Amino acid sequence: AFDADDLAPALDAGIGVVFSWTPFDLFRTKQSVEIARLGVRQAEAGTRGQEDRIRQEAATAVQDLSIAQRRAVVVGEQLALARDNLQIIQDLYSQGNTTILELFNAQASFRAARSQAASVAVDLVTAGWNLRFALGTDPVTAIADPETTP
Repeated sequence: AFDADDLAPALDAGIGVVFSWTPFDLFRTKQSVEIARLGVRQAEAGTRGQEDRIRQEAATAVQDLSIAQRRAVVVGEQLALARDNLQIIQDLYSQGNTTILELFNAQASFRAARSQAASVAVDLVTAGWNLRFALGTDPVTAIADPETTP
């Protein structure tokens, strides 16, 4: 039966380990494992994406450097031909066998070839630095040690 003294405050204490498990704990554990696996797959995909981007940047930098090197050869030949042409036209002009207009054209061609040579020199340096950057080499090192510039 009902006793009002049973409702009085009481002080109980105990020491021990409590273990409880429900079927819902298993569901939460599986869900946590799946979330962790998904996180790992996302991280791996991100890493592969970064590696692909780095490979693409390096391949582009190598291609740009190769193009600049081939262009330097062609521009060097153009400069030599323009220099030879200017020399020939100057000789012909000094002999009176050509017009001043042809001399001006030869000078303009030579200046254009020199401008192209300067442009390709800048392209070579830029392509070399871009390659260093794509490969993870510090471009500032190239300034300190120009012997290692590609």
